[in-house]
Amino acid sequence: MMNFKKYISGGAAFAGSALILSSTLAVAPAQAASIYGTVNISGSATFANPNEAAPATDTIKFLTSVVDTTTTGSFTSLIGTSATVSDVNLVKSGSSSTMGSWTATSYTGTASNPLIQFANGLKFDINNSFNVLRLATSGFTLAATEPFSGTFYNSSGVAVGNGLFTVNSIGSQGSYSATIEAVPEPFTILGSATALGFGAFLKKKRAEKQKQATVSA
Repeated sequence: MMNFKKYISGGAAFAGSALILSSTLAVAPAQAASIYGTVNISGSATFANPNEAAPATDTIKFLTSVVDTTTTGSFTSLIGTSATVSDVNLVKSGSSSTMGSWTATSYTGTASNPLIQFANGLKFDINNSFNVLRLATSGFTLAATEPFSGTFYNSSGVAVGNGLFTVNSIGSQGSYSATIEAVPEPFTILGSATALGFGAFLKKKRAEKQKQATVSA
């Protein structure tokens, strides 16, 4: 079971039902990435069983979703537009543990793809299935997710980049916020590292030549 202490350090300041997700899969194979930046989404969402500490199954329904003004990069044209987010279905897969008034239970989570569909036809597919840690208490709500991977597809169904999806908060009282960050393909990261390394190598060789010239003089 994932460590949930960091999510409930506020103790009595939080209550209700909470959800933490993490992917069990690595980022999808490198695509010809043509997008960059971060898309932030907020709206309303509900748990099917918000008052149960550890139900056998649960469902997160995303009712309304709008792209926030804090969105950056390739996604800025989507600011203010609506998005459609698929339900997240939970099936209990482990035992529960408690910390104070909180009950933490392991679940397996799945969602239909596309997980998110934007107004311009852009879609974001996630890697099913993923591990879920559900936290529950009474009163207010705390929720969060660890980033899990997926792929962006344009309206023609062509992969245009990879992304990491994070639910910043989601709870039984009705609100949620989420972030998808476009990530460079592995080859791009490797290429950048190689370029930096080669640059450092040239700088070192240049310094050695200058030192030799000074000694000769």
